Amino acid sequence: MACAWSRFTAVTMGPLAVAAAQLLPCPASAQKAISGDGIAQIDLRQPASFSTYTVTGDPVSTDVTFIGSAFVADTDAVTDGGSARSYVFRNRGTIRTSGTKSAGVLLGSADAGSTVVNTGLVESDSTGDGIRILGTAGVVLNQGGAIHGGTTGVLLERGGTVTNLAGSVIGARSGHGISIVSNGGSVANAGAISGELIGVLLDSGGNVANGSTDGGTTIATVAQITGGTYGLWIGGSGGNVVNYAGSTIRGNGNAGVLIAGASGTVDNRGTIDGLEHGIRLECGGTVINRGIVRGGTTAGIALANGGTMEHLGCQIVAQAGSGVQATGGAIINSQAGPARLREVRRR
Repeated sequence: MACAWSRFTAVTMGPLAVAAAQLLPCPASAQKAISGDGIAQIDLRQPASFSTYTVTGDPVSTDVTFIGSAFVADTDAVTDGGSARSYVFRNRGTIRTSGTKSAGVLLGSADAGSTVVNTGLVESDSTGDGIRILGTAGVVLNQGGAIHGGTTGVLLERGGTVTNLAGSVIGARSGHGISIVSNGGSVANAGAISGELIGVLLDSGGNVANGSTDGGTTIATVAQITGGTYGLWIGGSGGNVVNYAGSTIRGNGNAGVLIAGASGTVDNRGTIDGLEHGIRLECGGTVINRGIVRGGTTAGIALANGGTMEHLGCQIVAQAGSGVQATGGAIINSQAGPARLREVRRR
């Protein structure tokens, strides 16, 4: 009787990783061992009918590296199987999946700090996610790789951190490039992040640095965050945004940057564009501009409920609205001269 590959399970045991390929109805003894020298390394090359790669067990070493290439249809491609411990998955190869709500990489451990380090390609089509981490304080480090999802490029369901280094790409064809929900999040970008809906969504608040991943020591002058509606949307407890010189945040349907739910701060040294607003603060806060802010139909900068705008140079404009639209007793200080601050409208 012919054998059919149904599942690939990598069981890590300290320095040794056993890759057990379950054969149905063939004998269970068909296995191969992969030594890892303290770090398990798994080659993703496999027969086309493998259904998923699951790393299981609670070993001393929870650091696993993937090489090679795999396509898994209609389910999550690589997962920790909901392990009790957090893992570090390092992808140096190609991981692809298809199917409704499938993820290229799924880390389901409830333990904090599950991490994916990507230097290769992780991709999910349809309504799936490139990388999905379910536990608290998830971490994704994209080091020159590409992460593509259908619904979301990277989804952290209980807060965490995403770092996208120069030359790296994170995107989603129908949803958000990065979505960090339930708890606060942090995004540092020196590459390109895009989403058909929102480029970066932090629904519980958090911080975003666009153009540097080391606090401004090194500036990447071509960093981009782009969304079909909002480039950047921060809710919950509000947050802080720094857009460094030479970098761009763009919202092609609404605002380049929206901070809602609580006050926030936007320090713009590059370019922020929005079809309606360049920057909109719903609950007060501060905008410091020394770059270019462009709005379309409404305002370059909108302070919807008080706050402060410090215009230190360069340009704030709106194609069909106000340069600055201020309500609720907002304070506007311009040191750039009236010629560069197109119209100020108070309500």
